[in-house]
Amino acid sequence: MAHAAADSAPASTEPPRRSFIGLAVGLLGAAVTLLVGAPAVGFLIHPLRKDPVSRGAAGALSLGQLGRFNVGVPVRVNITAALRDAWSRFDGVRLGAAWVVRTGESTVKVFSATCPHLGCAVDLDPVTSHFACPCHTSNFSLDGARLSGPAPRGMDELHAEVKGGELWVEFRRYRTGLAARVEA
Repeated sequence: MAHAAADSAPASTEPPRRSFIGLAVGLLGAAVTLLVGAPAVGFLIHPLRKDPVSRGAAGALSLGQLGRFNVGVPVRVNITAALRDAWSRFDGVRLGAAWVVRTGESTVKVFSATCPHLGCAVDLDPVTSHFACPCHTSNFSLDGARLSGPAPRGMDELHAEVKGGELWVEFRRYRTGLAARVEA
């Protein structure tokens, strides 16, 4: 009979020691996973954030000494810069091209070499001494004004400045096909 009385004794309300240790280890593992995993996931998706990832070419870029450009003679230049993304640095990345027209001893105008019509590369027509788009026959004067063709506006002038005898330009891209100049 004594055996039967022991079977009917109330069960203990305390969790067994093994359950407590298992719960503690599980919570510790979850905390470590969050502490290590959250920054790792953030690092991996960093390029997908809405914040700009690429850095570089945000300011003025040097096109060289002003003396390399003769007054009244348009010169096409490639615009390159060092860029950096989330993981790498790239030197000499070609951003685009521009036309430099020196108008005086220390004055210049710099135009994007991209046609504002549909984005073809604008060339210099040696016969007419005007800028010409070979794709759809838009023509522009040396001051960038639209002369003819389907281009909705003149060539896009880029901000340029001469500092210490060196020509600096702020390269920008503009949307094509619009009468207004809107940065892309």
